[in-house]
Amino acid sequence: MQSTAIKKRYNKTQIALKAIMTTQSLIDQNLRLLYQTDYLAWYETTLALVKSGQRNALDLDSLGEVLEDLIRDTISSDRSYLKQIIIAINYHFLSRRASKIMIKIVI
Repeated sequence: MQSTAIKKRYNKTQIALKAIMTTQSLIDQNLRLLYQTDYLAWYETTLALVKSGQRNALDLDSLGEVLEDLIRDTISSDRSYLKQIIIAINYHFLSRRASKIMIKIVI
């Protein structure tokens, strides 16, 4: 009798798990579609899911793409900023050096 109750409970658990997996699949499909059609809405939804701790509902493929783009843009931006700093330093150094040379030439 106890094994029958366990089997019934197991079957109910399996049905519940299948429902959860189906629901999760629908959420994943909706988030992917949202990412492709309305990036801002996808971003806001993803942010809300992260803040609420619903990590299982995240669209990890799209989130991975966003993070890769962010890293690539950050590196590119940092390189550009570094180039600007180097150009400014070179310009400042060369300007001071050129002015000293001009002073020596004039004197």
